[in-house]
Amino acid sequence: MRVKQLEISVIVDNYIDLFLDDVKSLKRVKPATLKKPLIAGHGLSLLIDFISDAAHKIIMDASHSYFALKNNLEAMSVDLSTIDGIFLSHAHPDHFGGLKELVANISSLKNKKIDLFVGADAAFPKLLKTPSGIIGPWSIKLNELEDAGAKIKLLDKPEEFIAGLFNSGIVKRKTNFEQIMKGACIQVNNNIEPDSFTDENSIYIPTEKGVVVLSSCSHRGIVNIINKAKEMTGMNLRAVIGGFHLGKADNMTIERTVSSIKNENPEWVIAGHCTGNRAHCKLMNEIENYHISAVGSSLRIQ
Repeated sequence: MRVKQLEISVIVDNYIDLFLDDVKSLKRVKPATLKKPLIAGHGLSLLIDFISDAAHKIIMDASHSYFALKNNLEAMSVDLSTIDGIFLSHAHPDHFGGLKELVANISSLKNKKIDLFVGADAAFPKLLKTPSGIIGPWSIKLNELEDAGAKIKLLDKPEEFIAGLFNSGIVKRKTNFEQIMKGACIQVNNNIEPDSFTDENSIYIPTEKGVVVLSSCSHRGIVNIINKAKEMTGMNLRAVIGGFHLGKADNMTIERTVSSIKNENPEWVIAGHCTGNRAHCKLMNEIENYHISAVGSSLRIQ
């Protein structure tokens, strides 16, 4: 099923700028126009408001903390009682930090459990090996989320998880330049193993003029993620939005990634969160339709 109308709003991201200009259907928040100031932080949360078989609203990821998420939802006048589901891209704390409170608040307002879509491997504790030692573990507790008001829906394969929206499932790593995050690990029983991010899901949204890709962190490679979207839908890339995870990438990886995206000639490239300053500069210089993702922004696609 194709989505007829789509609006994607940035609730939380790493960057905020109240002096960005609107560009066509990409609207930027203006000073003194909201109930209260917005907060940026190292996390991500997107609101997906769309019409397919009916009108739906989905929140993708829950930021690094409920403090920032709650503040920005209130500032942007998002009515949580209208939310139909929550989609967790992967189980890193900058994406599930406000999840439990978000679930509890939505389920309380709706007086019923809220659908929570998560990857089948999302419950494994995650860690990060650094030169100064191990950080973590972090993990989501599915039973606690259920107790808070979530109706857990495990995504173990690519599917149309709600009318018009598809999850990527495990994206095959085919490019020879995109690398998994160094030091990322998971805990399996008592063993610490490299994390290949089999829990990570992106969202693919088919529209009349091509597929829209929402990728939160792109741990398995944003080019791989785009290629799978095209394969699954048989469509050209219309827009790619989210974190491209190039903050620690070498120059060659950044150059080849930007070149690959440029060759797709998408209508919109909106990068944020973990994309990294060097990659932002390269995207800005190389791709005419590039725009930085900023808190409070919204893109309407028809």
